Amino acid sequence: MLEYIIVTVFGLLIGNFATTIFYRLPRNITICGINQNCDQPPFCSYCRHLLKPHEYLPLLSWFSTFGKCNYCNSNIPTQYFILEISAVILSNSCFYLFNGITDLYILIFGFGVSCLLNILIYREHKAIPQIITISMLFWGAIYRTLTEQTIILWLSTISIAFIISLFLLNSKFNDTFRSKCIINILMLTSVWCSQEDLTLYMLIITMLCILWSFWKQLDLYSLSILTLFCITISDAILFLNQT
Repeated sequence: MLEYIIVTVFGLLIGNFATTIFYRLPRNITICGINQNCDQPPFCSYCRHLLKPHEYLPLLSWFSTFGKCNYCNSNIPTQYFILEISAVILSNSCFYLFNGITDLYILIFGFGVSCLLNILIYREHKAIPQIITISMLFWGAIYRTLTEQTIILWLSTISIAFIISLFLLNSKFNDTFRSKCIINILMLTSVWCSQEDLTLYMLIITMLCILWSFWKQLDLYSLSILTLFCITISDAILFLNQT
């Protein structure tokens, strides 16, 4: 029971930090944590009033002030609540699925939070911050090295993906947002998907593309990221059962 309390608090803290990244990163605002001497300490995104330490967790505010700012009474963005509660659920789920605070717990939890940030920032700002993509590639490189006990496989696949990305950048789609989305998915897939998983992933993405051709409102990018995460969880569970 104590362990679940610890991972719940850990998930809540990481989720809270994720809300800071979600708001500040697309706006190029310094991320400074709890240092009140920093140029941009935590503040309300509406009235800009500086927050007190006990007001840093939007999840608690949802219950104490019914999801409103204590100063301007503005509604706290729903994305903050989604990030924090999702991080808590993900932390507990990873703890249960991977038998405690293990290497797989850290890697899948970190990747999951990064995926969620990637999707929410994309949907809110139609942007894909490079630092989040880099963090996802970092988690993936460690994960593939752990599960395959070699760096050769993921280095070869990411090299191929890099060459294809250069081709796309030099094609007629150069500098378009759609090409950047494709390159982002391509790079992430090359690191996170093993050869066996890649076939399944491409099959699902093909089906999603066919569905998108009939329903243009479908968020193909977000679904691609979510599919990659789900396949990764399945692969991690399979790896755990085989060891």
